[in-house]
Order: sequence, then C-alpha cells, then structure tokens
Amino acid sequence: MIISLLGIGLKLGNHHSGIILSIVSTLTFIATFSIGLGPITWMYSSEIFPLRLRAQGVSIAVTLNRLTSGLITMTFLSISKAITITGSFFFFSSISTISFVFFYTFLPETRGADLENIEKLFVKVDDDNHDDSCVDQQIQMTTLVGH
Repeated sequence: MIISLLGIGLKLGNHHSGIILSIVSTLTFIATFSIGLGPITWMYSSEIFPLRLRAQGVSIAVTLNRLTSGLITMTFLSISKAITITGSFFFFSSISTISFVFFYTFLPETRGADLENIEKLFVKVDDDNHDDSCVDQQIQMTTLVGH
C-alpha cells in the first residue's frame, strides 16, 4: 500500500510515461488496502472492547472511521493545490507508513484467540490490586499469538 502511494506520487509528476504505472499503482493500492489496513477498524474494534461496552465502542470507532474518511475526501483538493498532487501522495504515503509502524508496534496479534482472552489482554492491572492470574493469562495470550 505504501509502495503504491509512492508509485502514484512519483509518476503523476511525469504525465507522459506515468499513466500505466499510475493505474497499476492505484489498483495495487486498492487491493492491498482491502486486505490490510481497510478491515482493521472493523475487525480490531469488534475484538478489543469488552462485551459490556462493545456496541458503544464499535459505534464510536465506526463514526471516527467515517469522519476521517470524509475529512480526507473533503481536504484532498486543498492539500493537492497547496503541496502539489505528487506531494499529497507522498504525504499520504508517510501517514500510511506511520500507521503501519503504529499497528505493528502497539497492537497485539489476535488471530486464533478467543474474545475472553483478548479482553483480558487489554485489562489494566493495578499495582495495589495485582492479580497474578490475569498476568499469567496475558503471558499465555502473548505466546499464543506470537508477540
């Protein structure tokens, strides 16, 4: 996805030779977004919230997702006029890179784990009311998902 955005940014500056690469980069971006960054909001938000707050949490996450998409759509032309079309794709490529690093660094893998263990992974443990079984379950969860 990041490479596709860079390809679009590089080739849109050169109008004559960049048309085919721009089309291929756009299609590659759509394909990689659909299997990567796109579904994260839907999958992860439905997994990380505790059952008693899941409906409210997912609705807030979806609202933020839609507001962000609308903001990007409404400001794209202004950004491209301010920093050129090439610069805007480089800007979005850098945002995608930061997002990738954030997701890979801070969000644990939840594949193959049941919702109860995922919920326990995100529970804050107080030092005063330290529950060793919860910490043991977090360690088991971490080794189960490979982080």
